[in-house]
Amino acid sequence: MHEVLVPSDGRPFFRCVNVEGMAAEHLPDERKSRAQYLPLLELAAQETPQDARCAHYLGREYLYRGMFRKAAEELKRHLTLPSAVWDEERAASMRYLSQRYSMPYGEQKAVLTDIGTEELAHLEMVSAIVYQLTKGLSADEIRRQGFDTYFVDHTAGVWPQAAGGTPFTSMCFASKGDAITDLHEDMAAEQKARTTYDNILRLVKDPDVADPIRFLREREIVHFQRFGEGLRKVQDELDSKNFYAFNPAFD
Repeated sequence: MHEVLVPSDGRPFFRCVNVEGMAAEHLPDERKSRAQYLPLLELAAQETPQDARCAHYLGREYLYRGMFRKAAEELKRHLTLPSAVWDEERAASMRYLSQRYSMPYGEQKAVLTDIGTEELAHLEMVSAIVYQLTKGLSADEIRRQGFDTYFVDHTAGVWPQAAGGTPFTSMCFASKGDAITDLHEDMAAEQKARTTYDNILRLVKDPDVADPIRFLREREIVHFQRFGEGLRKVQDELDSKNFYAFNPAFD
């Protein structure tokens, strides 16, 4: 199980702290089985159904066990929770979890599952930042910061939309059912996310915002690299005469 430190007064909280010279290694205990995780996560989700973190990890555990129908139901429920609303992370998670069904090779399915579920955690992190930045704003602050048009429709509720105001829709992600097409799309999506985080870091100097955004940027680079490795492996699996990279599932 994953433990999380939270404020004793129940306030939402997210902060990254960098300590020079300190490193934490998170290594699995090979002597222990994952069998205990699922019942504990199911119990936690029953006791705290509005906890986005519980919903995320329960959905991911179902995926690890190949229980795809339950995983889809739980991850859909996660996406309906108030804290699960960040456009790019939501789109990434939905993109990867959708593409994995038509991915012809097991190793690439596993990569899509891992990264797709991690993006749900990113969604939760960014949503927590947005919530904390907008909670308790006065009417004058709302008007002065240009937050008034959003406030009229959503008050200070966290709602998925792009910085320009375009709302989230299923058009924000793609799933073509072709391994090569989808992996190229995924690599491009990770670079777009990295660029967005670069632009945020150019504008934001508050360390409580910049530090977690910098961490997310680093993860997008790792995702890009993993998808690149997956693409090379898929191409290696294709017939050597398949010069035009036809869909291996159909051609």
